[in-house]
This record gives sequence, structure tokens and C-alpha cells, in this order.
Amino acid sequence: FVLFGLCMGRAHLRSVCRKALLDDSAVDDTGEIMSYRTAVLVMLGGIGVMWVWLCESGLSIWAAGVSLFIVFVIFIGLTRMVTEGGFFNTRAPINPGNFMVTGFGVNALGGAGVTALGYSFIWAGELRLFVMAATANGLKLVENIRANRRILPWAIVLAILLSAAGSVWIGLTLGYNHGAVNLHPNYTGMVHYPFSFITRNILNGPSVDWTGWILRAWGGTFMALLMLARQRLHWWPIHPLGLPISSMWMTDRLLMSVFTAWLIKGVMLRYGGMPLYRKFKPLFIGLVAGQFLSMAFWLVVDYFTGMTGNMVYLME
Repeated sequence: FVLFGLCMGRAHLRSVCRKALLDDSAVDDTGEIMSYRTAVLVMLGGIGVMWVWLCESGLSIWAAGVSLFIVFVIFIGLTRMVTEGGFFNTRAPINPGNFMVTGFGVNALGGAGVTALGYSFIWAGELRLFVMAATANGLKLVENIRANRRILPWAIVLAILLSAAGSVWIGLTLGYNHGAVNLHPNYTGMVHYPFSFITRNILNGPSVDWTGWILRAWGGTFMALLMLARQRLHWWPIHPLGLPISSMWMTDRLLMSVFTAWLIKGVMLRYGGMPLYRKFKPLFIGLVAGQFLSMAFWLVVDYFTGMTGNMVYLME
């Protein structure tokens, strides 16, 4: 799904590389939130830091490279699920740790490598909300804004720093004030997950799962056929997103909202066309923004009144 999408965008990616590496004047990047050269350099620098970090954590050079490849396949795939499918949160059908253990075996990775993969779960394994999807939605929101967009990356960085600091603060505060064992099971359950992964695989030492490779090959082939059908057959009704989304446990909780939005959009386009659709876009963007603003408002109210947060759950 991801590789096919990158192949479809190869012309644009070539233009980005020409502008970043050769400063091709024919490629205009003035309307982007950062220059293509800056974007490429930041991407390469970030990947380099992540690669070195994984190697220092215990993975070999090749295993760190393969893990990062799988990580970015997951990041890009989940972002497309959010932006194209309308899922406000999602979860990957696979994570890099399990892929590496079943795909190459514990003996090839070593105990240190398995440990490094376990610690990577915090940023690469259990994802529902992450920066790439939020940034993609942000770019969509500002696409019609004529003001200088180069300030947006700094706003994103500020939001990341504030949210990270706030999450650490409130997590430690709740744990110390109420006892972590008394909080929601996810508070303590997710903490143990990396260590369970490490001990389970080191003790059992699974070898290469060839059945898994056969199933991956079949899944990739089936997805390629779905992508080709979508691109080549104008009457094809099934979106390829349905295949990876179908394997997520939370799909049954989200599909009603997705199909409701699809039905509303279909009726508007069928009977009002694009003029009606454009007219009502601000309304639905406002619904999304209103949800988050109302949740933030009640969080502030709860903080100053000492309430337990029931209103937040009600708003959700």
C-alpha cells in the first residue's frame, strides 16, 4: 500500500530531490511550510540520529536499517489511513519488533537487539495518535491560507514540546498522588508490554517464521491488485484501505462514524455537487475543532474545580 503510493508520487519526489540537491529553479517550493532542501536535510538528519540510536541500543547496522524502513512504512501507511479514510485514531496491523523477530529470528538479532526492539515500542510499536498524521491534517487546514506558512513548523515543534512535557508531568503526578496500580489498566499495562516482549522472545528464542513471510507475500500481492484495480478500473468500488483497516481491533468502533461521513458526503455531492460540498466544509471542520476545544475546556474546568473528569468522558 505504501510502496505503491510512493511509486505514484515519484514525479513529485524527483522534483523535491532536484530542488533540494541541485537547486532547480523550475521547481517552486515557496508555498510549502519549509523549503524542500530544509525538509530533505531534516529528514536525513533525523533518520541518521534514529539509526545511530538503535545501533547504540543494541541492534546491528542492518537490523536498525530494516527496522527503520518498517517504521516509516507504518508511519506513512497510518497517515494515509487517517487522511484518506477519516480515522481520527488508528493502530498499525503490525509493529517493527514483531516483524523483526518473526522475520529474522532471535539468533540473528541477539539478546541486545531484541531488547532494543522492545524499548522502541514507545515510539514505533503502539501508535494511535502520532505527529505525521496530525501534521498532514494541519497542512490540509492551512492550504488555503495566504499568510506566511513557514511559521507552522515552529508551531508544530512547540506543540510537541508542550504536549510531551504535559504528558510526563500529569503521568507522574497521577502515579504518585493516587498510586499507579490504582489507575486505568492501560497506565500500568502498557508499561509492562516492552519487558514482556523482551523476556518472551529471549526465553523462547523463536526462529524465522517462514509461514509469516508467505502470508506477507500474499498480503502484499493482494494489496497490489487492489491498488491496480483502483487506479485502472473506474467502476471499482472498494478502497484498498479496507484491507489493513480490517485487521485493527478498533475498526468496529470507528466504522459507523466513517460510513456516516461517507453517506453525508455522497448525498451532498450527488444532489448539490462540488459547490454545496465546498459550502459545508467549514461546518464539518468546525465539528472536529469543536470536539477538541470542548474537551480542552472541560479539562481546564476539572483542574480548577477538582472534578474527576466525567465531563471529558461525556464529551468523548
